[in-house]
Amino acid sequence: MGFWDFMAPDFETFKAEVDPYVPDFLPIGRLVLPRDDIVFLAWTLAPSPAGVAVRLLWEAGKAGASLQQATAAANAVNNQAIASPGGHTVIGVTNALAQLIIPNVYRVAIRMVTGGRDIVNVLHIEGTSSGQETAAATAALAGWKVATGPLTQLSSLVAMVDVTAMDLSSSSGGIHVITDTTAGGITSVNSLATRGAAALIKLNGGTRSRSTRGRIYYGPVMESSINSDGATLSGTAIGLFTTAFTALKTSLAGASFTLGVASRKTSSFTSAGTVAVETTIATQRRRIRS
Repeated sequence: MGFWDFMAPDFETFKAEVDPYVPDFLPIGRLVLPRDDIVFLAWTLAPSPAGVAVRLLWEAGKAGASLQQATAAANAVNNQAIASPGGHTVIGVTNALAQLIIPNVYRVAIRMVTGGRDIVNVLHIEGTSSGQETAAATAALAGWKVATGPLTQLSSLVAMVDVTAMDLSSSSGGIHVITDTTAGGITSVNSLATRGAAALIKLNGGTRSRSTRGRIYYGPVMESSINSDGATLSGTAIGLFTTAFTALKTSLAGASFTLGVASRKTSSFTSAGTVAVETTIATQRRRIRS
């Protein structure tokens, strides 16, 4: 019997249950980790700092605390643990991170802001060698801002904050951050549908394996991008978003980086053969309640 059996029988169910209560990034031990890493570590090592943090965030969220309040509590517990003599629980995080190593691959977090709330999209790109975190961050920012690219199709109510690239080649891979303040390219009829409304961008490596498929919650999308049914994207929006992510993919390729899917299960990277936009909109509740 597993520790999390009381709430989820498998990882996918666990992830779906706790995701809404975990912020995009959170300090775990002496590291700052993205949500996917935190949730995976919590599932595989329940007694670890990540497991404690996720349990606290989930319980607090279920009890009615906002994501901001729950995150503050989790940060306080983490800081207390770091300050405690020994700090041995951090070892659990360090050991688990070994499972995240993928040579020449970079995890890139593109952080924007609207209404005072963070909007974060995480991409995985493959370079030609390790140690390219600066080039990876530069290439991702350029691709996001390229003509007809993703930023050009967002409301000007959304603005860039920074791009962070992490080298996954080793447990000591470098991290590089580039700040930017460019706003979205749509300046008229640009009201947001809601801050949590997103277009689901699907990346597919061309096989039936789930390990070769990924997704990006692109947005917030505007009212004008959604049909009157309140549930589907307009044909025009689908066309523009498809063009935007094709432009991103092409721009990255021009800088010798490949957009794709990093699999935690197989510790492998698969290039995105196709990029598609789901007709039905997606939502990210954490972008509203945070």
